[in-house]
Formats: sequence, C-alpha cells, structure tokens
Amino acid sequence: MVFFEDNILGKPENGEHAYSMLEQLSGQTHQVFSGFSILNKDSAEEITEVICTEVRFQKLADEMLEWYVNSGEAFGKAGAYSIQGLGAILVESISGSYNNVVGFPIEGIIPHLTANDWISFAEKENMEVSA
Repeated sequence: MVFFEDNILGKPENGEHAYSMLEQLSGQTHQVFSGFSILNKDSAEEITEVICTEVRFQKLADEMLEWYVNSGEAFGKAGAYSIQGLGAILVESISGSYNNVVGFPIEGIIPHLTANDWISFAEKENMEVSA
C-alpha cells in the first residue's frame, strides 16, 4: 500500500491518473506498507507485523513523467510506479526494506520463521559455496 499525505494511492485508472499520482510524489517522501501474519496451526500462535519503507522521489521533470507513463509500467502498480523496473530512476532514496516496495518484505518474515523453528537452514549445513 502506497501512502502519501493521508491518502492511499492505489493503481492508476488511466494515463492522466498515473501522471497526477507521480506528479504528487515528485520531490516528496511517501510510505509503502506491507503486512504479514503467520499462524502456527498446531499451537494457534500468531505473529503479525507491518513493515513500512519510506521512499523519496527525485524532482521529476514533465518530460520524465510523460516518458514513464507512456512506457506503460505505471499501470497495475500502486502509486503508479515499479521500483524494480524503469521506475527505479524516479527514486532518490529509500529508508527501509527494498523488498517491501517491490511487493513482499521477505527479510522481515524469515527471522520469525527461524526463531520459532518453523523453518531451518541447518539441513544444508555442509553445503559448499564456491566463488
């Protein structure tokens, strides 16, 4: 979920809407939220967490906004951008989980799974890694 100035920015409806969203984000910082919940079916223990990443866009020229919207990548994406694609050039900086902005904060869930022995990487203990 993309959140900016008390508003949720969903997926753009059309090119004009995408342009408007990106224009709002230009030169500004917004937040991207993702959440997960893990339920242990045996003990009914539940772990729920929300991850927030702050993303700052560079100041975007009209030509760049038009180019990005015309690339088609803005469509189907919350906030009208894809950080792992062409949208990377819109971003000045991020604070927090890059994977969260991509779609799922995998590094946030793994510690919970290993700490509760729900997954283990020890089985591959003797695996050799070569350069």
